[in-house]
Amino acid sequence: WLVVIGIAAYARSMMITDSRPYVTPTVDLILAGPDAFYDLITAGAESAAERYDVNLRVHRPDGTGPGQTDALHQIDLATSNGVAVSPLAPDEQRTIINRLASKVPLVTYDNDLPDSLRMCYIGTNNWTGGQLSADLVRWTLPEGGRIALFIGDNVRQNARHRRQAFMAALKYERPNPDADNWNLTDSLEVGNYTLVRCYLDDSNPEQARANAAQAIKDYPDLDCMVGLYGYSAPACLKALQEAGKVGEIKVVAFDEHAETLDGIAAGHIFGTVVQDPFQFGFDAVRIIAEINRTPDRADHM
Repeated sequence: WLVVIGIAAYARSMMITDSRPYVTPTVDLILAGPDAFYDLITAGAESAAERYDVNLRVHRPDGTGPGQTDALHQIDLATSNGVAVSPLAPDEQRTIINRLASKVPLVTYDNDLPDSLRMCYIGTNNWTGGQLSADLVRWTLPEGGRIALFIGDNVRQNARHRRQAFMAALKYERPNPDADNWNLTDSLEVGNYTLVRCYLDDSNPEQARANAAQAIKDYPDLDCMVGLYGYSAPACLKALQEAGKVGEIKVVAFDEHAETLDGIAAGHIFGTVVQDPFQFGFDAVRIIAEINRTPDRADHM
């Protein structure tokens, strides 16, 4: 049987009610890497660009913070009318994001940078996402067990919120970021569950697979592998296949990666929490287009 939990994105809509000089805005969409998740973002942005007559420029850096930062620096403000970005390295990118946001409408999607000049965030409530991931674990391991977590980093807001909410939900508590002092490489008791370790891979799917292989080796009594980024569960499944342990260790996923859905259909992955990346890309372009054509309503976002 198939388990897929959905969480909705949110973005406020604006109505255009008066006549303005017609313009074709140029929007720069900055992706966070080559992962298939961002193909869906791009597809949504392209759909909105066609509907709202937008010149869309898609920037697909290498998936590293420096690579994305360089892409942000390369934006031509003389021709850009707006920027949409999923910040990979929030602390390092805050200055350039604020500089861009002071010149053109800038929105964040998928990952937020709330203490910046960005206009709005389009994406999932990642507290809810983490809680839903914990629900899947409780369903697959109702008596408790030993769990390994896999995620890109502990810097981006979406990563931290998912992990913190996941841990709190296992104890039926509300997440408290101020109490989050877990050394991610240490074992931690969380209710009836033991988090053996949180593995970080710097958004590198191959490193995620290597991390999963190491977890299988280090913890032969592991009960469940939880991937909190889209590529994480497919990486875990590959490591399990290589170790000949598919079905012996449960897998809980995040996002609708094609390999994840195939794994669920085959019974190799218990379930996943899905977002709506197509809508993220669509609304990012739509909002920037509407702002450009109704500039006096920008402060109502």
